[in-house]
Amino acid sequence: MAISSDFRRGDKMKKIFKVVGINLLVLLSLLLLLEIVLRATGSKPVFQPVRNGDPQKSRWDAMCRKLCRDGKITVTASFFTDERGIFRGVPGPAAGDGLPSGKTRINSSGFRGNEFAFTDTPRTKVFFIGDSFTWGAAADPIDESFPDRVARAGYHVYNGGIPGTDPQQYARLAEIYVPVLKPDVTAVCLYLGNDLRSYVVPLLANRNLHFTTSAGFLRGYDDQGNYFASGEQALAYLKKRKCGCTDNPLEDFLYKTVVGKAVHGIFHMRNRLRPDPERKWVVECLERIDRVCRANGSRFLLFLVPNKEAKKNRRNLALVASFPGIGYHYPPDFIRADYRPDPDNHFNNRGHGKFAAFILDILKTEGYPPLR
Repeated sequence: MAISSDFRRGDKMKKIFKVVGINLLVLLSLLLLLEIVLRATGSKPVFQPVRNGDPQKSRWDAMCRKLCRDGKITVTASFFTDERGIFRGVPGPAAGDGLPSGKTRINSSGFRGNEFAFTDTPRTKVFFIGDSFTWGAAADPIDESFPDRVARAGYHVYNGGIPGTDPQQYARLAEIYVPVLKPDVTAVCLYLGNDLRSYVVPLLANRNLHFTTSAGFLRGYDDQGNYFASGEQALAYLKKRKCGCTDNPLEDFLYKTVVGKAVHGIFHMRNRLRPDPERKWVVECLERIDRVCRANGSRFLLFLVPNKEAKKNRRNLALVASFPGIGYHYPPDFIRADYRPDPDNHFNNRGHGKFAAFILDILKTEGYPPLR
């Protein structure tokens, strides 16, 4: 009797396992079919952040090779976000700035060039504010950048350019330093690229916008706008989320399949990046700069830094032209020969020279001649 009972239990378990096995096989087949269909319609796994033909693809490929095959990318401490939410450099000589320009010296306020202190001089004082273009990225040597060339032409220049920043930082810099420096001209250099993002990255104290690595600048927040606690955490995110490099089977599914991307999205729906298709956040930042300049007798001049990609250039120029009450100066004759080779989007020395000449011409036209 006991044998018969055990036999029936065993037979029942076999049927259960069979049903489960069949259902699991059907589920896996459906997932595989869904994966094939999604990929055929152009969907990409979560770790593939670029489109075919995008010049940034080679940059991602290079970083992924370093992370997953060639060895570890190292993080250096050349830049950080201070207690005011200003992203700046560590004062002193900086060897690991992650840029082709190599070593440079950062002043006591965390910026390149003259000290950020009031200077009584007969020369026109120009306070440049911008991102890596203004910092001098890809100029070789770095003092061939356009702010340095303007200084050599007979102006006293303060360089407020910091790689990886945007109009939020530009507005904060103006509000902090224009009342102190009392510049005759505050020259904001707005890049017709990521300065016009359709979302706002929260600018927080002691939360790094970027981390400097041996492979360049690495974003300091994830795709939902949550800041990383350290550069190592940012690298781990890049390694898994963007490169799909992991030894965990579950993470393999999440980061190497389109279906996994959808599952991942369900559990990461909270997004701190506010969409702003009209770029009102940019207009608000520029208006803040204009107000502080008017209050301190400084002339606000907005210079547009052309994008290397002509299509993006036209689109973003039209966007800036739609900003209410915002005047600007735009150099129309830039071509790809004025930039570093792909995937670098910065000016080469020729581009820095052309942009400096353009700025000098505007300064003279606006009544601010150089003093030799």
